[in-house]
Amino acid sequence: FVDGWFGGKRPNTFSFSLYYSLQTGVNSSYNNYYSSYYTSGYYSDYYNSKDYYDMSKFIQTVGVAIGFGKRLSWPDDYFTIYGELGYQYYKLRNWQYFYIPDGNCNKLSLGVTLARNSVDNPIYPRRGSQFSLMAKTTPPYSAFTKKNYGEMKAVDNYRWIEFYKFEFKSKMFFPLTKDQKLVLMARAEFGYLGYYNKYRKSPFERFEMGGDGMSGMSYSTYAAQIVGLRGYESASLTPTEIGLQGYTIGNGNVYARYSMELRYPVLMNESTTIYALAFAEAGNCWSSFANMN
Repeated sequence: FVDGWFGGKRPNTFSFSLYYSLQTGVNSSYNNYYSSYYTSGYYSDYYNSKDYYDMSKFIQTVGVAIGFGKRLSWPDDYFTIYGELGYQYYKLRNWQYFYIPDGNCNKLSLGVTLARNSVDNPIYPRRGSQFSLMAKTTPPYSAFTKKNYGEMKAVDNYRWIEFYKFEFKSKMFFPLTKDQKLVLMARAEFGYLGYYNKYRKSPFERFEMGGDGMSGMSYSTYAAQIVGLRGYESASLTPTEIGLQGYTIGNGNVYARYSMELRYPVLMNESTTIYALAFAEAGNCWSSFANMN
């Protein structure tokens, strides 16, 4: 639920969301059939005769969030600020695709975003800029206790997730011709996921980089933030590590992306906007600042 004019007098934004999801694993019979189909080329009616999913392998997610944003008059009228308080509950069973295969995880977080938007048109901007700085954190639970997290089981270590996260995003638009049709767009982005305790690095909220920015590794729908980078396969720039069950999982905690685009409109009217572009893009994702280059 989003109300963009909360209170009826000022353009304040109030939002509320509530969601539930269930993602299951694939049963071994289906995997065996899939392998034999590609090796032998033999097709059976398996798709219509058996279930693919295995209810003993799943992750359940329940989430709720409430947010409030308002327009600022200082430093100028283009600034806005938005805050959101969110809670997610994760239940995992035999989930080999993730760092924690079994357990119950809780994530309570507070995020604040300061943004400035001065573009002249949201569909095809010709001039102006967009900047945003986001800070998100959970309570530093490990700082309140004297537990030795290095000797605890992963199930207990991640019962309450802790982290802090920063993101900076910017876009600038420059018209290159008098009719303002040929436009140069320059973009720079940076993200960092930090931790309060080296034994409690968050497996959630990590970055997954590469591809179209819409799809990635199997856990991305609930655990990772997808960052696209054209010219690469999905998630191909994401550093990896070995999870508790020996499977490879993503471990992206720092990312940077830089882009430049030349845009020219082909069709622009009230119902349709089509433009051609040429782009140059660069970026990468790292497991830590120590590995950043």
